[in-house]
Amino acid sequence: MTYTHLTMKELGWIETYYELGYKAYETAKKLGRSNQTIYNVVTFLKEGGTVCDYFERYRKNKSKCGA
Repeated sequence: MTYTHLTMKELGWIETYYELGYKAYETAKKLGRSNQTIYNVVTFLKEGGTVCDYFERYRKNKSKCGA
């Protein structure tokens, strides 16, 4: 199975579902992503980060993986 990176659109949905009070596993099911991926983003949001900050950090790390 091929790993696909999160898009800004998906991060926006994660943020929206988080603000609406959805549990991370519910969001994961809706987006067809693993629970851990969603938990990582939700934890970042709970710590006061923004989706834009997460995406920038994610993009920097993604450039190191060879994908």
